[in-house]
Amino acid sequence: MEVLLVSSAPPPLPPKPQQTRDAGSNEEDDEVGPTAPTSAPTTPALVLALQHLIIVVPFGLLFMWLSWPYHIVLQTYHTSGGPLARLRTFIREVLMLSLHLVIPSIYLCCGSYAEVFVFSMTSNGWLLVQLLEQLPWPAGTTSKLFTLAQCRCPTAQLLVNVETAGDMGGLQLSARRRSSFALGGCVVASPADVDVQNKRRSDILLVWQKLWATGSDAGWLEVITSAHQGRLDLDFPTPEGETILYKAAGYRHIKSVAQLLELGANTNLQVTAMGNDYGNTALHALVTDLRAGEQSPAQLRILRMLLAHPPTDAAIYNGLGKTPYMSVSAKHQKLVRVLRPTVAWADIELVLEVNDNLDSLAPALAELVEKVSDLRLSDLLFCQHEGPEEELKRRRKMLWVGLLMPMTSQLCPVRKLSETERSVYKYCWSASQGPPVSIRQGPHNAQIALVVKSARESYREDMAHVLRETSAKFEEQARPLYKELLADEHGAILAAIPEKVVNVEPDEMNHGRFLITPGWAQQKDLSTAVEELCAVGVIQSEGDLGDLFQQGRHRLFGNESQKAVFADSDSLQFWMGLVAMWAIGVHEQYSASYDAKMRSFCKEGEFLAAPGLKGFSRIMAKAFEYKKEFDLQGFEQEVVSPLYVIDVLRCTYQLPNAERLFEVREVVTRVLPNARTKNGYSRKAAAPCGYRDMKLNVLWECGQFGSVVTEVQLMLDENARAKQKMHAVYQVMRGDFSTADIDSQVLAKKRTTLALALAPDMRTLQQEALRELSTGAMTVAVLLSYFDLGTTVAVGVQYFSIGNLRDGYTTLGMLVGSLVIQTLVTFATGQGVLATVVTFCGGKTMLDTYNVLADHPLGAAGSVNPVRALATTRSLELILDALPQTFHQLSVLVQ
Repeated sequence: MEVLLVSSAPPPLPPKPQQTRDAGSNEEDDEVGPTAPTSAPTTPALVLALQHLIIVVPFGLLFMWLSWPYHIVLQTYHTSGGPLARLRTFIREVLMLSLHLVIPSIYLCCGSYAEVFVFSMTSNGWLLVQLLEQLPWPAGTTSKLFTLAQCRCPTAQLLVNVETAGDMGGLQLSARRRSSFALGGCVVASPADVDVQNKRRSDILLVWQKLWATGSDAGWLEVITSAHQGRLDLDFPTPEGETILYKAAGYRHIKSVAQLLELGANTNLQVTAMGNDYGNTALHALVTDLRAGEQSPAQLRILRMLLAHPPTDAAIYNGLGKTPYMSVSAKHQKLVRVLRPTVAWADIELVLEVNDNLDSLAPALAELVEKVSDLRLSDLLFCQHEGPEEELKRRRKMLWVGLLMPMTSQLCPVRKLSETERSVYKYCWSASQGPPVSIRQGPHNAQIALVVKSARESYREDMAHVLRETSAKFEEQARPLYKELLADEHGAILAAIPEKVVNVEPDEMNHGRFLITPGWAQQKDLSTAVEELCAVGVIQSEGDLGDLFQQGRHRLFGNESQKAVFADSDSLQFWMGLVAMWAIGVHEQYSASYDAKMRSFCKEGEFLAAPGLKGFSRIMAKAFEYKKEFDLQGFEQEVVSPLYVIDVLRCTYQLPNAERLFEVREVVTRVLPNARTKNGYSRKAAAPCGYRDMKLNVLWECGQFGSVVTEVQLMLDENARAKQKMHAVYQVMRGDFSTADIDSQVLAKKRTTLALALAPDMRTLQQEALRELSTGAMTVAVLLSYFDLGTTVAVGVQYFSIGNLRDGYTTLGMLVGSLVIQTLVTFATGQGVLATVVTFCGGKTMLDTYNVLADHPLGAAGSVNPVRALATTRSLELILDALPQTFHQLSVLVQ
C-alpha cells in the first residue's frame, strides 16, 4: 500500500480540457490526441456540377457499360464444372442484355454516387469504382467515406488522414499516423499486421467471386479447401451477413457443409441485412427459404449435420422473434420432426414432479443435456408445434410453480446457489420471458410484444408478489447486520454520512464535463470521427471500419450485430454509437493503469477488479434512458448522451469493517478528485434486498483527452456475502429477464435493452397502422388511389378521342412523370428492385399496403419501415399527381 502524507486537502476537480490541436493543421503530431472539430474545406457547387456533367456522366456511363462484357468474362472464367458449365454461364449472362444497368445509369446521371458505387462494387465495375474514388461527391465526405466503408473496398485505405483529406475524402493513411496507434500503452495491430489483414480480406472477396460463379458442390468444396489452405477467414460474410456455410446450406451442398463444419465454421452467425431474413442462421435458412418445402434428402441431412454439431445453438431467435423450430411450416412435417427438441417436455415435467428436494432439482435438469441451453425451453414453451396455446400456457405455469417460484422464495434466501443451479435458474428465467424485441424495426415487433405480454400472463401477479416477499426476506436477514454496524463506533459514523454528497451539479455529472467534447459527432464529421476512433485504438484497419458499417460487427459488441445502430449515417443512433465506441476506447487505454493504481491503495486480497468495461449495448441503452432523464434537447446534446454513463471503468474494495473502509476511502479521495459519494450505509438510504455499499465517483486522468468519471465501490465482507446469495434474484427484480414485462420488476430502477430503446417509435407506428386497418381506412385509401389512377387514364384517353391532343399529352405526361419520380424515390430509399418496378407500373400503393399487413413483406421492404413507405407513397401521389391533375382539369373547365 502506498505511503501518503498526513492529511492534506483533497485534490480539486479539474477544469474541462481545451481542444489540443486543430484537425486540419499541419503541425507535427507524433502523439495522437483529441482533435478540435473543424469542417473540411468543401468543393464549390459549381465545380461539382461541372465535374458531374463533364467527367462523371460521360466517362461513368462508358465505364459502367464496359463492365458488362468484363462481368461476363469474369463469371465465365470462375465457373467450375468444365466447358459445358462455362458455356451455360456465358449464355445466361449474355441473355440478360445488360438490362440491369439501366436504372444505375439513371441514378448516375442524377448524381446518386453512393447507390452507383455500391452497384459497381457488386457488379465488377472496377473502372467506375476507381473514378468515383478519386472525385469529391456532391453528398460530401461523410457520405463518401460511409459508402466506401460499407462496400469494404479492398483497394482503399479507409483510415482517413484528415490533414490531407479535405472534401476529396482522401483514403490514404500516412506511415506516421499508422505508427502512432499505440497511444497510452494500448496494444493494437501494427502497420504490417494491418497490411496482412487487408490482403487476406482482398483474397476472401475473390473467394466469394469464385463461389458465385461455381454451381456444383464439388466446385464449392475445391474453393473452400483452397481458401482454408490460404489461412483465410471462412466466416467472412457477404454484405448481407451471409457466411459461406449459410450459402452452402442454402444450395444444399452436403460435402461443402461437412467440410466447413470440420474446419470449425461458426454455425450460429446471423444475417445482418435489415430485411426479413435479419437474424437468420443457417438452420433458419434451411426451413424458410424458397426450397424449404422440398424436404429433400440433402436438406434433411444438412439439418441433422448442423444439429449434431456441438457448438450449434438451435434455439437462437431471428429478427422475427422465431427460432428455427418455430419458423418451419406445419405443412413440412419431415422438417418438424428433425428440429423437434431432443429433450421432450415430458422429461422436464417428470423432473419437476418427482424432485421434492430443491437442492437436487436444478442439477437433475442439467443432467438431461450436455449444456443447459440444449434444453431448448424457448421452443418447448412457445412453439406452435408443441401444442395449442393452452398447453403452452400450462407448461409455462408449471415451470414457474415447479422451479422458478420455489428456487426464488425458498432456496435463494437460504444459501448461495451453486454454479449449476445458477446457470439453470438464469436460463429458465430467460427462456420463460419469450422472444426478445428485434432491433430491426417493423410490424413483427408488435407481434413479438404480444407474445411477451402473454408469456407470464397466467402468473404475473403471483410472480410480482413472490419477488416482493423474497426481497423482504433478504432485507430481514440484513437487518441484524446493519444493527451490528450501527453499534460499532466507526459504523455509526459511516451511517451518519449523508446518502449523497455531491461536488458537481447533477447536470454536469458526466464524462462530457471532464473530457474533451467529441465535436465531430455534433457536426456529423465522419472523417474526423474515424481519425479519433483510430487514435483511441477502436478502429485499427479499414477492415474494422468496413465490418462496423456493413455488418454492424466489432470486437466491442462481442457476438452481437449492431447493424440497426450503424445503418444510417445521418441518424442520431449512428453518431451516439460512435461516441459510445470512442468513450470505450478512451477507457480501454487507461484501464490497466487505473487498476494498478487502485490496487496499490489497499492490502492484498481487498481489491477486486471489474470483469471488464461496461459493454456497448448497455451503454447505449442507458444513454437513451439518460437522454430522457436529463431532458437533453437537440441533436448536439442528445448525441453526447453516452457520456452520461459514468461507470464504464470501475472497481471494488471488499473490506472487513467500517474502520478499514474509512482508511481506504481516505487514501482514494486524497489522491483522486471525488465528484460524488453515494452512501448506501446511510440511515436514510434504501437497501433493496438488504444490500448496502458506498460508491465514490472519482476522476481518472486520461492525458490529453481530459479525465473520466469512474466508480469505486466500497463494500463490507458481510454485504459481499449477502450479495453473492441474493444476486441472482436481484437480477430478476431489476428486469434482466423481463424484456417488456415491466409489471414484474420490483425495483424502482428498471433495466431496458438497446432494442427497446430504439423500438418504441416504430411500435407506435405499427399499432397505428393496425388500428387504421381495423377501421377500414386503409382499404378505402387503396381503392381511392386506384380509382384516381383509372380516372386520370380515362380522361387522357377521352382528350385524344375528341382531338384535344395537347391536354391529352399533358394529362398522361403528368401521370408518367409522377410515376418516374416515385420510381426514383423508391430506388433511392433502398426499397429494392421489386418495389422500384412495381412503382413504375403504378402498383406501389398496393405493395406498401401488403407490406404493412404481412408478416413477411415482399422485396427489400424490411430495410424501410413499411408504414413510412406507405405514407411516403401517399404523399407523393398527392403532391405529384392528384393536386397537379386537379388544377389542370379545373383550368380546362374554365377555358
